[in-house]
Order: sequence, then structure tokens, then C-alpha cells
Amino acid sequence: AGARLLVSSTVHDLDSLDADAVVLATGVRERPRTARLVAGDRPAGVYTTGQLQQITAFLGVSPGRRAVIVGAEHVSMSAVITLRSHGCEVAAMVTERAAHESHPLLVMATVKRARVPLLTSRRVTRIVGRERVESVELDDGTTIECDTVVFTGDWVGEHEVARHAGVALDDSRRAVAVDDTFRTSRDRTFAIGNLVHPARASGTCAIDGRRLARHLAQVLGTGR
Repeated sequence: AGARLLVSSTVHDLDSLDADAVVLATGVRERPRTARLVAGDRPAGVYTTGQLQQITAFLGVSPGRRAVIVGAEHVSMSAVITLRSHGCEVAAMVTERAAHESHPLLVMATVKRARVPLLTSRRVTRIVGRERVESVELDDGTTIECDTVVFTGDWVGEHEVARHAGVALDDSRRAVAVDDTFRTSRDRTFAIGNLVHPARASGTCAIDGRRLARHLAQVLGTGR
């Protein structure tokens, strides 16, 4: 028995492919403002890190003049660099955690060097602004004036394909459930990378990929 994969062949119809095995490697995404249940207005100037990179790298424009970053992970430090390199001041980095979740040297080279206030054990509760972001409110009553908000990290597996295929999910980790061979609950269907453990570095995912490749070679009977 193999596995069947439904794919889009054109913009008008669908087709299916039969395979001896299917590997799901759809990665992760950052949870946007809507998924984090942040109240307030719906103005322009609210981004995820991915959206920030798109407008700066592909459009070459500055996202704003003064930003608040929500989160303190590796990708949050990248957001600091991106914003400052495009002339946008970083007013603060806000995280619900008791400390940042990045490497100390990276924090030193970005947040501390740029003198960005790192506000720990704090949560953005409201975004204020009619057409454009004007400020954010924190759970301690603090208001920070800004015209840009960047939500970073807080990863969740991109498991729409897996869910529609009936693959079991691990709700506690917001990821696809697998055994030690990366096998899912569906026959001959495997999952790998950050779809399984959001979110690890690319090197770790590559190592897991090699492990899965060796296992698949045995499953498919190639012996290689």
C-alpha cells in the first residue's frame, strides 16, 4: 500500500499522484496579531517578521519611523537589524517571557548595542491608531508611541495539508505528531523539520532530514 497526494495541476482543476511514501515538510509560520488576540484598532503598520522582510527586501521601503517589536527570539533580533538598516527606530522589544530566548551574543550585538529597551514579562494588550498605528498599550498600563508593530516568533507548524489529510496533531506543541522514525498516524506518510518541532534551526532540520532519508531508503526497499 502506498500513499496518495492531491496536487493542483492548474488553476482550474486538481489531480492526484500515487506514491510509495509522502513526506510533509511544510515548515512553520509566525502567529500574526489576530491569532494572539491583541485588541484595539486595525490600522496599517502591523507586520510579522516575514512581512517586514518582504517589504524591505523586495520593495526596498522603510516600514515606518518608530517600531515596537513583540517577541524576543532569534528572529526578533533579525527584525531589529532590518528595521534599523531601513531608518526605523526601535522603541522597545516586548516579550511575555521572563527573559529573551536568543543567544546572549546576538542580543548583545543587536538589542544592547542599539540601546533598545527589552521589556520582559510584559504583554501588548492593545494597538491604537485609526489609519496608521499611533501607539501600543501594555498590560502594566504603559503606552508606547510608535507607527509600526512587528509580531515575531511564536511559531506554529504550517499543518493545513496534514490536517486535511487526517494526520494526527500534537496540540500541546502545535505540531504534527510523529514517532522516532518521523512516521505520522497515516500509513506511509512522514513529517519532518519545523512541521514537527517548531521552531528549530535549519541545521537541526537538515540532520533530521538525513535520518529520515536513510529510513525511507529502507522502507522503499532500495537498500541505499
